Amino acid sequence: MEYYDSIMLVTKTVVVGLVFIAVIFFVLRPLMKSLSEKPYEPRKINSFTPRRIEEEELEIPNSKSEGEMTHEKIIKMARDDPNKTAQLVRNWLYEKK
Repeated sequence: MEYYDSIMLVTKTVVVGLVFIAVIFFVLRPLMKSLSEKPYEPRKINSFTPRRIEEEELEIPNSKSEGEMTHEKIIKMARDDPNKTAQLVRNWLYEKK
């Protein structure tokens, strides 16, 4: 009986030690790691604002008084200068926000 008690004491000690090590490894270590990192800083909204190009933007006429604009002509104008077209779309998206 004395042998059994000593084995149980050693087993309990080992189990408690393993639980202690597991808590340190899986709980305290990640917690300390996350606390030592820099705090999250969201980007400023101003860094996302589209830059206006200095050139004249591509303008799609919306009235027929400026001449007959067909769907094909508008697509041709957009394909002629893709940078202006992309900037125009970015500006539209920015204005919607």
